[in-house]
Amino acid sequence: MTSSQPRPDSTLGQLLASPVRAGRLVWIGLRPARGVDALIPATAVLIPSRGIDGDRYETHRNGARQVTLISAEALAAIASFLGREDVTPDLVRRNLVTEG
Repeated sequence: MTSSQPRPDSTLGQLLASPVRAGRLVWIGLRPARGVDALIPATAVLIPSRGIDGDRYETHRNGARQVTLISAEALAAIASFLGREDVTPDLVRRNLVTEG
């Protein structure tokens, strides 16, 4: 054990040794055109190398930003940093929000 590794019997060591909880998708948003509010569908079709079907950023040339995502935990951290009750994913212009 190196000095950078936590002791296996420590709380951090036990946390790091535990199985990772599966995350889940909790929000989908897309904008069909510039300047319109995000649509929040229950489901979406993701097209490999293109993005989300119906989103204005859907690319036809394997673009660099096919979808954007953020975790719910990151949104909570951003809200806390800004002193706000919450920050919604459409405010930060994301397509997908994961949790866990």
